[in-house]
Formats: sequence, C-alpha cells, structure tokens
Amino acid sequence: MLPSKLYPLFNGIRQGVQNYIDLNCNSTSTHTTPQNENINLAIFPNPNSGTFQLQSQSEQSLFLFLNNAQGQIIWRGQLAPNEHREIQMPQLSAGLYWLNSQTTDGRRQRQEKLIIQ
Repeated sequence: MLPSKLYPLFNGIRQGVQNYIDLNCNSTSTHTTPQNENINLAIFPNPNSGTFQLQSQSEQSLFLFLNNAQGQIIWRGQLAPNEHREIQMPQLSAGLYWLNSQTTDGRRQRQEKLIIQ
C-alpha cells in the first residue's frame, strides 16, 4: 500500500476546520487548525459594489484567494505585513464571494464572506 498523501482543500476552510482529500483512498478527513490567530485582516466596506479595501495587520505576508459561490478562484493576490490595498473589481456580479487568506508558511488560514451588491 502506498503511503497516504493528504492535500488541503483550501475551499473547505470553515470555522478553523480544514478538509483534506486523501488521494490514495478517495476519502475526506478533517483536521482542526487554529483559526484567525495571527491573521488580522479587515475587509471594508462589506457589502460593496466591487471596490473594497483590504487592511492587513498580520505579522506575516498573506496569500489571498477570492472564490465565487461555485468555489472557483476568480482572483489571487498577496499582501505584505501591515499592507493596505484597494481592490477594484467592478465586473463582479452581485452575490456572495469568499475571501480566503493564508499565511505564506501555510500555518494560519482564514475565510471571510464578501458581498457584492
């Protein structure tokens, strides 16, 4: 039997629980990870019309992924520690999106709702 390899499903992060898929047996397991520790990320205004601000007060750089309701990644970015950035995406349709953030070392993850009106 091959050794088990677990690959994180980033879209599965909810309330500090990360889902993994085991490619050897096609099963899903759950691994608890610390939630929101060392990730202080503000998103405002929320709801918005496709233009919003991201303010990181994290001690580490962050990888950012914006997912639509179907789980597709529609934007990727990175924020440096304590960076403030305006994001302009007027082409986004009204609806619910998820902004996923992860420290560059992969130890901390966070997911926030983003509402486009």
